Amino acid sequence: MDPFVEELDADEHYCDACEKLRDPDECVYYCKQDNLIVEIKCVITEVLYSLKGARGT
Repeated sequence: MDPFVEELDADEHYCDACEKLRDPDECVYYCKQDNLIVEIKCVITEVLYSLKGARGT
């Protein structure tokens, strides 16, 4: 688990983007303001979609 991110329910770790179980030993993106924990692979996927215009934006 990322030493800078403390989760209240440490028994199960979910990615807030894909809502799938995630490996607690993998690096994550954490937004303290929104209390959001997202796997890096999900962040990269979303950025690539945005750059390619795949999301229509």
